[in-house]
Amino acid sequence: MPFQTLTQLKALLPDLSRSERHLRDALLYVLETQGSLSRARLAYSVGCELELPEHRRICLAAGIEFFHVASLLLDDLPCMDDADTRRGRMCAHRRFGESSAILAALALINRAYALLFESFVGLEHASLREANHLADDCLGLAGIVNGQALDLNFQDGSRDADAVVRVALLKTGALFRLCLVLPAIVGNASRYEKMHLSRLADVWGVAYQVADDLKDVLQGALVTGKNVQQDETLGRPNLAVLLGVEKATGELGRLLGEADGIVRALSDSEADRWVGIALFQKEFLTKVEPLLAKQEVA
Repeated sequence: MPFQTLTQLKALLPDLSRSERHLRDALLYVLETQGSLSRARLAYSVGCELELPEHRRICLAAGIEFFHVASLLLDDLPCMDDADTRRGRMCAHRRFGESSAILAALALINRAYALLFESFVGLEHASLREANHLADDCLGLAGIVNGQALDLNFQDGSRDADAVVRVALLKTGALFRLCLVLPAIVGNASRYEKMHLSRLADVWGVAYQVADDLKDVLQGALVTGKNVQQDETLGRPNLAVLLGVEKATGELGRLLGEADGIVRALSDSEADRWVGIALFQKEFLTKVEPLLAKQEVA
């Protein structure tokens, strides 16, 4: 992986020397905050498996990570989740103001699209159309944007388990599809492989959201690095609140079992390929072990 921290992504931003001070400081601040870079690492790993040129891998990984960071900036705003902390630090809008946080998110989204388009240069027409369609599908009204709207207005809907899963698919699952399927399209993966990667993205997306829901109920802010126990107060979708911790934990275990099956199917389809996918699944399992044990963390 060419970058292990968000700070290293600063090199992929345009020159900030002429940027307005508050905007520049907000951008640098969010890219100095320690994150897992899990989505960037995942996209880069898929690119490696398919032997994409290094420049394409970097552009895909960094672009997707910029989309993710931008979504967090917007999620934390008072009109959204009204959060105070993110990744253990004061939210950007609390430190630099809401306008600077919004503009920083827009700058990251713009740069992310530019990096994605750069990774598409030279693709055959059919692959280019497929890649553009996937990006539009995941990032627009069929994906993250609509998922966020459903999340914010969850109280006005059915508020059942299916509705919670739908939000997870549109928000978290959509970004995982970018990580897994977009490099697969650029790298000319088979239809069979793209089908399994798309399904894995959905399963991981819902599993990640269920894990996050359980953290909101079971863990403290010192562990999660953000505001906790807010979903019930704000009326947001949370499977652990809706079904209870026991059933939500069981659903998380079921999803992880399904993901294991998909990873095995991918590995069986091509010897010595998809090692990075298997490692990511192993890391995910390690992270959620305390949740599966229903451990309460202060």
